[in-house]
Amino acid sequence: MNKNKKYLMTIFLLFTLSLINIIVIRSVRGNPDPDLVDRGPIYSSFSPLKVVPGGTNMSIRCDIQWWSLAPSGDFNVSFRASLNTFITIFDPEIAKVLVPSIAGGAYAVVSWTGTFPNGIPNNTYYVGWIIDIDNDVGEDVPGEANNAVYETSYQLEVVKEAELYDRGLSYSGFTPTEVIPSVTQFNIWCDIENVGLAPSGSFNVSFRASYNPIISVSDYEIAKVTVPSIMNGSYVDVNWTGIFPYMPFDWYFIGWVIDVDNDVDEGDENDVGMATFYPLEVVNKSDLKDRGPSYSGMTETTVEPGVTAFSVFTDIENIGLKTSEACNVSFYASLDTNITTSDYYLGYDALLPLLNGTYLDATWAGIFPNITEGVYYIGWIIDVNDDVDEGHEGNNQAYILTQLIVKTPTVSGGIPGYEPLLIISMASIVSVVYILNKRKKK
Repeated sequence: MNKNKKYLMTIFLLFTLSLINIIVIRSVRGNPDPDLVDRGPIYSSFSPLKVVPGGTNMSIRCDIQWWSLAPSGDFNVSFRASLNTFITIFDPEIAKVLVPSIAGGAYAVVSWTGTFPNGIPNNTYYVGWIIDIDNDVGEDVPGEANNAVYETSYQLEVVKEAELYDRGLSYSGFTPTEVIPSVTQFNIWCDIENVGLAPSGSFNVSFRASYNPIISVSDYEIAKVTVPSIMNGSYVDVNWTGIFPYMPFDWYFIGWVIDVDNDVDEGDENDVGMATFYPLEVVNKSDLKDRGPSYSGMTETTVEPGVTAFSVFTDIENIGLKTSEACNVSFYASLDTNITTSDYYLGYDALLPLLNGTYLDATWAGIFPNITEGVYYIGWIIDVNDDVDEGHEGNNQAYILTQLIVKTPTVSGGIPGYEPLLIISMASIVSVVYILNKRKKK
């Protein structure tokens, strides 16, 4: 019986010691056996899966675990492209990343983003990495054997194709920043460059309005523009001007999808750009503007300041989506076509609230004021006091193409109705006749 108890106790102790070895010693592994290891395929990735050397932007990441109680010290991870699953220093290097010291028992996320390097031939590759490529970390000999790892889920294709990218925020924009759908004229532009190794062929750029900064084909399309082929190493300006299309009233980020119909064979098909981080507002407002030169005019083309009766008229229309508030239209005489409140003020007309889609006549009549002689444009400013909340304030000025001459008549002396030169001439003739008659009498 005692022998059986001793046997059972021995079995129990051996089992307990094995558990301690698994649970305790394994948890602090690295004290006797320092080792840098890849954390596993679920923590590693790269994108895109197709690249153009010297053109495509690529991202790679992996997690590195350090098994030891002491810090690892700094070391380098070398990302490589290999034709097989044996990642070595003879494979082409994509990039090298310096990893700061990892605390004992901890891990580090190692990532790189940049342009895929030139000089790697077209082919299909495994993407891998060599941990501590320069042997800066003191690992046990067995630990050095697990430092080469590769991505097991997919491979990388290196190709000689075009690569289209947006040229950046400095080369793009839009105006205005507030629009009325189906009413406001809108202008948007960007630069597209081909950083690949082949001409692109023609393709389409789709300008979009998005609720968030992630521009995609599911966003509202503003317009689509066809772009001719771009030579590799070159860029083109892409722009569109037109009436902003209908979409719900809201705030939007404005961007574009390059090669929206996938006409171009590229390394990276994630081709989007954004104009700015400041959004566009699509609004439900009124919009007052001049109806056009066919509906405006003036009664005189030459006036005497302070004397001549003068009148000017025009039609004002509301092209917005809602009724405008009442406002004033002020008329001016300007030396140029830029009509401002600094020009000579003539007078104003009060404009009643105007239903959207309708127009009203605005007129001023009176004695033309005393202003400096010259040649003037007669123009007007709609809603001069900003009483109306409009979708577009930039179309409130207009002018008549025919200029107005302002001058004062020449003041003449002598007999009313006769020019001085004529009077002098007549006096001279009378004098000559008188002298001749006097000589005859002698």
